[in-house]
Amino acid sequence: MKVLKVLFEVSNEMWTGQIVQRDDGKYVVRHEGVLTCPAWDRAGINGPYWKTVAVCDTFDEAMTVVIDDGWPGTK
Repeated sequence: MKVLKVLFEVSNEMWTGQIVQRDDGKYVVRHEGVLTCPAWDRAGINGPYWKTVAVCDTFDEAMTVVIDDGWPGTK
């Protein structure tokens, strides 16, 4: 079983972005929201539907991806 530790999260009513750490020590930058949810599950009953933006070796590298991507509250 994969265990993901949430280290950073930004969200609003329609979107959530996270940096999570995997078991192997890598950092995953991901987000989910209304645009990642398929049309047949708009209520998110079978979700969430995470989209991976990047897999990084360090937390600082992951934060750089978040800032460059323009996540709310990071600039």
